[in-house]
Amino acid sequence: MKSAADFFALTRDARRVLVIDPGVLGDTVHRLPALWELRRNYPSAELHVLCSPVGAEVLELAGCADKLWILDQARERRSLAGQWRVLRALRRLRFDVSLNFGDNDRNVIYAAWVSARHRLGLRRDRWHFWSRWCIGHWVWSPGRGLPVWEQRRQMLAAAGFPLAEPRFGLRPPAAAKAWAEANVPPDAIHFSLSASTHLKEWPLTHWIELARRCRENHPCQHLVITAAPNEREQKRLRAFIQAFAPGTGGDDAWLRTFTGLSIPQLAALLARCSRHVGADSGVLHLAAALGVPTVGLFRRYPRLAEWLPRRDAHRHCIADCDCARLKQDLCAQRDKAECLAALSPAAVEQALWPALSAETTRPDSPRLTVAICTRNRAVSLERAIRSVLAQLGPDEELLVVDDGSTDDTPRRLAALTAEQPRLRVCRKDVSGIAAARNHALAQARSECVLFLDDDETAEPGWLAAYRAFLAAPPGLCLGAVGGPYVAEFETPPPWWLDDGFGGYDHRGELRALDGRLTLPGGNCLFFKTAVAKAGGFAEDLERGEDSELNLRLRDAGYETWWLPAARIRHHLPASRLRFAARMTLAWVDGRSVARLRLRRCGTTGKRIQFAAGRCLAVPFQCLGLGLGAAVLSVVGRRRRATFDLTRALRAGGIGWELLRRPGQVFSTAPSGQPERRGNAD
Repeated sequence: MKSAADFFALTRDARRVLVIDPGVLGDTVHRLPALWELRRNYPSAELHVLCSPVGAEVLELAGCADKLWILDQARERRSLAGQWRVLRALRRLRFDVSLNFGDNDRNVIYAAWVSARHRLGLRRDRWHFWSRWCIGHWVWSPGRGLPVWEQRRQMLAAAGFPLAEPRFGLRPPAAAKAWAEANVPPDAIHFSLSASTHLKEWPLTHWIELARRCRENHPCQHLVITAAPNEREQKRLRAFIQAFAPGTGGDDAWLRTFTGLSIPQLAALLARCSRHVGADSGVLHLAAALGVPTVGLFRRYPRLAEWLPRRDAHRHCIADCDCARLKQDLCAQRDKAECLAALSPAAVEQALWPALSAETTRPDSPRLTVAICTRNRAVSLERAIRSVLAQLGPDEELLVVDDGSTDDTPRRLAALTAEQPRLRVCRKDVSGIAAARNHALAQARSECVLFLDDDETAEPGWLAAYRAFLAAPPGLCLGAVGGPYVAEFETPPPWWLDDGFGGYDHRGELRALDGRLTLPGGNCLFFKTAVAKAGGFAEDLERGEDSELNLRLRDAGYETWWLPAARIRHHLPASRLRFAARMTLAWVDGRSVARLRLRRCGTTGKRIQFAAGRCLAVPFQCLGLGLGAAVLSVVGRRRRATFDLTRALRAGGIGWELLRRPGQVFSTAPSGQPERRGNAD
């Protein structure tokens, strides 16, 4: 597999360029900004696009391609003979460049068959041993959290293409505009009752109630309803019309219906409307690309934020779905998206007309809560509290949860509370850090709860960085945001200590995290609503409860962001730098990792498979690492030897936990559910 960084420099003089991405309506809309970048960077080349029939209609509105090759992706209309004819014709053209904006297996094979001289692909989830033979140059996905259309532009940037301002460039033709002016009332509200599948559709009774509310509260407002000519959508449309009194059919003054529109007609209709309301569908993305304000009705699912229309003009009503949390398609099993029924017509009406919203913030509610959970660290706790108080604003509070301290902590907290009225203290029985954090979330009076550990201090500008993030949040489904911490040792660290021990830093710029990257619990802001819906911190974990919650938030469709400007100092006393303390920590880490991995396994079979594999491998892993550490110690590489020894103890902790708790392995409880307990082991 070749590096793609110089792909544009290598292909700058290309004469024929092919884009392979035969997606449907929404996919094609999100491809447009990248196609305009190709049009600009290859000004003399012929730009060909392999697309679906509906995609061809969208591309004709944009006019950014010279030639469209239509390949129907619907199984009932797709044939091997038809695919063969199109691909053979493309192969004969001998393209200089082909680009794949997705990693769909069929499209990768198309690229191999067309056999352009230089081929570029976007690598994300799918990968096979033969992928590198089909496409020579691959770009890793630029990261989750960015809009889909921006990810495709960033793919080009990673391949050396200079980027300009993004544009969609959709222009309905004159004939379609004239039709819309003659048939569609100006500034109407467009309802799209249906989606590509019934599992994305809002209940019809809710649509009827929303229309009634619109008619009662805004009698001068016109409604426009569109539907495809297939039987399912026509049935919903007929039921919608029949729900109103006679005379409210398609020719009624306040309600008009249209079926079987072409994409140019639909685009002209949308451009004439003031707002669009609809499900997660291609029509929503088309409206957003045309600059029409939208109200989208969504089920929460992983990577949802990438498909949400951005900017202030767009509103989103998102229903929490058990499918994302349990990693099971329960909606498909029930043949009904019950979660969407939880979105009430009143909530959607408030999204349409925000001025009608009765939701107000209590004047005494703080905008931000800083929470510190502590146990028996009186001296370092006071240092942490004072570092926060120096930065605390008038609309922010500091909450300390004392987890059953037996030292001087209660007395010091009482003195600080008398001195600082914005400091609140909650005391509870000994329950562990995860339970203490859950208690802090329950007691906090604000939606945003920022955690700081009792052995840390905030650097100047720490709270200001979080305030700036909250003032202009870069994402739409935020679950958590966190920053780095720097280790600060009470005494010089021993020579054998691991590099980076006590610190945490992903480096880089502000970005949404993906993959295995998570946020540190001791410098992390959580959104209470998101955490509550994800199930809170897992109280059976001694360590790693913050990482585990991060992953569950991401599974549920929330974004976790890295904020490098929010730095704190992590103070490490001499007692934590002893060899025995380091080895004990490695053992505890292993036990927590075992519990976390078991929880991430979706089925009992996968848990058994993981446990069996690890238990069989652990003895050999520990023996190999132990012997390697002994050899490294003899030859003088003692720091590396210590690191291998910590790895051996960590592996031993994993095996011990799996053998000690077989009930976790054979449990039939669904994955992703945090266990609530009073005390951790």
